[in-house]
Amino acid sequence: MFPNDSDNNGVKPEENRTDINPRVIQDDSSQAEPVSMKAPYSPVVTPMTTTSPAPAGTEAPDASTFFQNGTTTPYKNKKSKKRLILGSCLTLLILGGFAAYALLVFIPSKPVSVYAKAMSRSGEALDKVVNRVTEKSQLDRFKKGEYSGFAKVDAAPLKIDATMQLKYDKKRVDFKSDAKLSEDGQTEKNYSAKFLSDIKDGTTYPDIYFIFSGIKDLGLEGFAPGVNSLDNTWIKVDEKYLKDTIDKLESVLSSGGDTDVTQQTPEFTDDDAAELSRIFTAVVKDYVLTDDTSKGILVNKSFSGKEKIDGLNTYHYVIGINKDNYQKACVDSANRFLDSSAYKKLAQATVDDIKKSKQDAEKGCVDSKNGIKDDETFDMWVDAKYKLIYKIRDYDDDNKEAYFEIGQKYNGGDDLHFFAKYDDSKNKITGSLNVDLNTKTLVSKSKLLVDIESDGQKGKVELTIDGKPIDGDITIDKPSNPKPIQDVIKELGLDSGDQVLDPLGIDASDPFTTDLQL
Repeated sequence: MFPNDSDNNGVKPEENRTDINPRVIQDDSSQAEPVSMKAPYSPVVTPMTTTSPAPAGTEAPDASTFFQNGTTTPYKNKKSKKRLILGSCLTLLILGGFAAYALLVFIPSKPVSVYAKAMSRSGEALDKVVNRVTEKSQLDRFKKGEYSGFAKVDAAPLKIDATMQLKYDKKRVDFKSDAKLSEDGQTEKNYSAKFLSDIKDGTTYPDIYFIFSGIKDLGLEGFAPGVNSLDNTWIKVDEKYLKDTIDKLESVLSSGGDTDVTQQTPEFTDDDAAELSRIFTAVVKDYVLTDDTSKGILVNKSFSGKEKIDGLNTYHYVIGINKDNYQKACVDSANRFLDSSAYKKLAQATVDDIKKSKQDAEKGCVDSKNGIKDDETFDMWVDAKYKLIYKIRDYDDDNKEAYFEIGQKYNGGDDLHFFAKYDDSKNKITGSLNVDLNTKTLVSKSKLLVDIESDGQKGKVELTIDGKPIDGDITIDKPSNPKPIQDVIKELGLDSGDQVLDPLGIDASDPFTTDLQL
């Protein structure tokens, strides 16, 4: 678990010593003073001395009366006795507090204990988040949402600014996007696109409407004569035409064009998504985010020390991989997936199909295991406050100045923050993705940044997307007198007879098409 003496040039840091029980490693920087666990008060009897004799007519008090019941005050002095009892109780509380600190805070905060605690707590946290988000009530909220986004590309001399807005519910979609393109010394060009869809009651497929503006500036007329006439023109794909086209395509792909489709692909439902998400989460919890060394893929190789990174107090570890446990996890995850009702339904697999798939998966897992280097390591930081994994970093074997890391930062409450980062200082490439999600409101914010500098040229890409559920159904403004897609196909010269699956341009008699059988 920890390096040998030679790994540290003969120096044994307290965190890395192998001659100390790792679960009770002492950290001088935070160690409390030793506390005696004897009785809170143990009086010492000493002879009394007086500087003058007792007054005439009185007897000197018996020394024993000063020490009755373990007190150093006369037994009859009740105020003093109460004070002493109170002091004794207070002393007990203080000692008890030290004991509780040692048992509940101090000892579990030792590096090795923090590692084990972080693994189990991170697994429990992931399980709770996924279970909460995949509850039916929460999944239903995902069926109605609103997203807005902004994209910016700055790669001199080219600049692009774009925005997008999306609203959707169970039956309707309303999407629009605008973009501005500018280049040094040239006129700014503007493009826009809109997309609407509406599923009418009693139908399976939607009516679709779309429009593009700026087609003329794309220079496509030479490749598709007549396409410029569609600039800023609403086009409609009605439900019947869409259904007939999809049915023809499915027939070709499933039977080579000879027979009709007899089996429809089952619908992927919310329950399927929830089941697969929970399978994935369970595997991660059982084999990755766990302190069970008999199953855990990650192995604590060494403790690098306490670090303040990204403004956060952390514990830094070097992590290795247990190849045998990796193989166990690989096989188990494949079996859980193949045994799931979602897979059986969607793949329509037989018992023999599943058995064969499991055998193939097991062979693949052995190959994957053999491909892992024995000295493969990662860096991992644990949040010192919440005892949760903060991030894991992997360095490029061929370029030690490049690394990829992924993690999460938790600040309490329902807000979660996930991030990923790539940094290559040698080739001057950086990229980052940050996602904020509130598990209660499901409001999210995502931001992607890519920055590249090569041969004196700089390029930067920025993309942000904000999303949230919405209440109620959305309404769409359908365009009046849109052009049917059938007319567009004829105008572009794509309609060449009944054997062509317009608008896809797929000929059922083409040998390439028949080779696409599922």
